[in-house]
Amino acid sequence: MLSVIQFAMRMGTQLSDGPKRHKSNTAMTDLKYTKHEDHITIKRGSRSASSITIPSKIDGLPVTKIGRSAFRKCEDLESVMIPNSVTHIGRSAFRDCSSLTFVRIPDSVTHIGRSAFKECSSLTFVTMPDSITSFGGWEFEFCFRLTIYGTAGSEAQKYAGNAKIPFSTAPLPYCDAAGNWYSHDGKTILGIPHSHSGEFVVPDGVTEIGAGAFNDCRGLTSITFSDSVTRIGEYAFYRCGNLTSMTIPDSVTHIGQNAFCVCKRLTSVTLPNSITHIEKEVFYYCPRLTTITIPNSVTSIGTSAFGRCDKLTSVTIPDSVTHIGKYAFSQCRSLSSVIIPASVTHIEEGVFYWHGKLTIYGTAGSEAQRCAESCGISFSTAPRSNETHSSRN
Repeated sequence: MLSVIQFAMRMGTQLSDGPKRHKSNTAMTDLKYTKHEDHITIKRGSRSASSITIPSKIDGLPVTKIGRSAFRKCEDLESVMIPNSVTHIGRSAFRDCSSLTFVRIPDSVTHIGRSAFKECSSLTFVTMPDSITSFGGWEFEFCFRLTIYGTAGSEAQKYAGNAKIPFSTAPLPYCDAAGNWYSHDGKTILGIPHSHSGEFVVPDGVTEIGAGAFNDCRGLTSITFSDSVTRIGEYAFYRCGNLTSMTIPDSVTHIGQNAFCVCKRLTSVTLPNSITHIEKEVFYYCPRLTTITIPNSVTSIGTSAFGRCDKLTSVTIPDSVTHIGKYAFSQCRSLSSVIIPASVTHIEEGVFYWHGKLTIYGTAGSEAQRCAESCGISFSTAPRSNETHSSRN
């Protein structure tokens, strides 16, 4: 199996500790610490540094603890080197470090405190040794991109399973010269720098957009997918506030939940003929979304899939759909017409909760009519005037 360095060289990329923003490194003099009789506790680090190397000794004493909130809200921090002397990472030690992408936890560490890396939204992977035996809880909450790397059967694997965080025993990912992280085989995009702006072109050969890979990339305006992509992970484009439109290729067979949630400038989306299920909250709170094309391959629409899409005016559900999940189109206040075919046999509660002047078009005696009447929504069996279909054959 190729080592990470060999693979990076073959791919024509350079390994790095993470994206470079040309901020300062932190020297020992920038660290505030407490000197105990037999050890040192790091109390505070520089807020402006992009790279921090924690020394193994200060004044001849081993650095064994990273204290509570020591690096909390160091928003420029991209990489940190933790020495083999450290045994304890304190509560909220790296919380809210929104640019931190990679952490290698040394074999000396036995405890990670509560919320230690909470809300590190760029954190893409963490190596976790077998030495860790205790966790404080919520260590990696809201780290949507994260994969934990470790040994099979370890406490780290058990922790990842309980916390529902992806776990891998595979070789470590690599970072290209632009600061984009990929799986060791180059087939999955794991994350790009939050500072990226403009278009992003997915390279040929990439088959998966990893969970949270582009989350919070607010400068991203457009994405061009290669035809090799088959999966888009959950939260992949979460809160990409300047992403305006996209066409997802027919090679894609799965789009994870919340994939495009809170993309506030997204106006139109064409879904591929290859997906069968629109997952939970995929387009939730896309307030400028006016056009959505649902293909004839889709059989079900998940919970709150299009909730709070305030500008969505009309929807045509294709004949392939049999199930519409609860709150699927809730709070779509501009929605005036929805065509629901007789193939839909189950419409859950609150699908059109808090609607505007909505009319449902369907077949007499159908589930669509039952839903309309039970919710006090106008129902018609007549086709819409100037009807334009938005489903794909």
